[in-house]
Amino acid sequence: MEDSATRFELRGARVGALEKQIAGVSLGLALGLGLGRLAFAAEMPASFEAPLAVIGVLCLIASGLFLALGILRPGRAIGLEIDPQELRGPSRSGQRLRHLPLGEIGSAQLAGWGPFRRLVIAPLMGPPLVIPTHSFAAEDGPEAFLAELRRRVEWRPDGQELLRRWDRGEGWATASRGRIPWATGVLCTLALGGFAAQLHLGALGDPERMVAMGGNWSVRVLQGELYRLVTANFLHGGWLHLASNLLLLLGAGSILERMLGTPRFTLVAGLSGLAGALTSALSLRFAYSVGISTICLGLIGCWGALNLCCRNALPPTARVSVRLALLAVAQFSLYEFVAMRSDLSAHLGGMLAGVITTLLATRGVEPQRLPVETQPWVRRGALVVGAVFFVGLARGILHAAHQLAAL
Repeated sequence: MEDSATRFELRGARVGALEKQIAGVSLGLALGLGLGRLAFAAEMPASFEAPLAVIGVLCLIASGLFLALGILRPGRAIGLEIDPQELRGPSRSGQRLRHLPLGEIGSAQLAGWGPFRRLVIAPLMGPPLVIPTHSFAAEDGPEAFLAELRRRVEWRPDGQELLRRWDRGEGWATASRGRIPWATGVLCTLALGGFAAQLHLGALGDPERMVAMGGNWSVRVLQGELYRLVTANFLHGGWLHLASNLLLLLGAGSILERMLGTPRFTLVAGLSGLAGALTSALSLRFAYSVGISTICLGLIGCWGALNLCCRNALPPTARVSVRLALLAVAQFSLYEFVAMRSDLSAHLGGMLAGVITTLLATRGVEPQRLPVETQPWVRRGALVVGAVFFVGLARGILHAAHQLAAL
């Protein structure tokens, strides 16, 4: 066995941690959308609306610039070194070395495409080491590095077990690649369709029309109009409300549906939406509530549950550290404080349903088999949830037509 270290030179492009980039973008989105929603939803003089909206837009622009700088900003060149005991690479700042024992590396693989293709080395604990492939001085540098890393790990007494653990994560990524997220597309289409109907019927800013179209009003729900638990998910209070929810739904939904498979994802998303709407109705906090954020928060809970039950088998880009999870909770709390009209009970209900459903629906299945293997009860549950949503939407449309004709 070789004792000398093998070095791979980097060109000097900044090597930032993926968590840092995501944190900067999400913080900008939280502040921007929170301030923007406050500007358009809260009652205040018209002279205050434009400045607050501008601040929100500037926050969004700043978050985009933060991401671009984190990927493209040049920095000091630091090479990657592999010896029989550890890997030495750039730290989070990219300005000093970080030491990773080979036995503590959970997986190493290439992810992304084109200019965003990157090498992701995920330790069992702590943030991943993310290196853009264009940072390597040699054209075949990333592939040569992975081959050398696997060779070094294979020499270890526990090398075969370590490589099997890596392959499980790669197997999950391979099984989910190329799968079309049909359910996510249907949910986004229904949300856009509902908002188009609101614009056509003049329901924005009109509580009476919003309730007539199927808003989640606790009084009506408790009187037996249970279809509102479905229809309220596809109505929104304004453009910013719709945009923030669709951004999260597309981002998390398209990834999670590929990882879980469509039936399991449908069950998680559907039960999250129903549970969140029911929790909101029982809390009696709002005159009415609307929005697909119940499902979005259920997907966040689903992602957290996957990191809890099978973190080591997750593809490295799907892992969430404790620090990032706490940051997300802090940003969500900030959004609640700034926006003031967010339905916290609906969000918590949806998130809790997402966690519980995910833990139950993934039991007894090898993590890398989740995209292609579905338990019979999960498939039947997904069909039932789909039927409930179909019947609820049909009943809601008929009831809305009758109610709006009477206004």
